[in-house]
Amino acid sequence: MTGSFFVGVYCPLEELERRELTRGDRRIGEAKADFETTHRFCAYDMEVWSTLPADENARNIAAAWKNRPKHNSVERIARYQSV
Repeated sequence: MTGSFFVGVYCPLEELERRELTRGDRRIGEAKADFETTHRFCAYDMEVWSTLPADENARNIAAAWKNRPKHNSVERIARYQSV
């Protein structure tokens, strides 16, 4: 998957639970369950936090993309799975 760049986007559990309540169409507890499993088996090229301003995250992602290593996380995962 040449050209791919996998970014993990994190959000604090407290914020996810606040959003869950505010939306009103979610089962209580889904946010916590998702929080505990979503990133468990992932390998990212970089990670960002939703608590940072979007423009800052965008700049950080662009800089990381520009300086990315030859082999990215998707290629590393593919090699691992073929073993």
